[in-house]
Amino acid sequence: MATLSCYYFRMSVISDLKATRLAQKRTVRDVAKQAGLHENIIRNAEQGRTSPTLSTLERWAAALGLRPVLIVEVATKKVA
Repeated sequence: MATLSCYYFRMSVISDLKATRLAQKRTVRDVAKQAGLHENIIRNAEQGRTSPTLSTLERWAAALGLRPVLIVEVATKKVA
């Protein structure tokens, strides 16, 4: 059960990160470069193919100008 809720939590965070990226009209390549990540990591996560680590989500959020703590609070409320 904990694994399933962890999955939904990460998917909720990824959904919010993608929505923010699109609202900022930024490309996957641009965000990945700023986060120091390979663009396939973000692309695959946004398409639901992978579930990145918490560290990767933090770097991704920071590249979008978001504080990871706020992303976690929003995602927690969605999953609960």
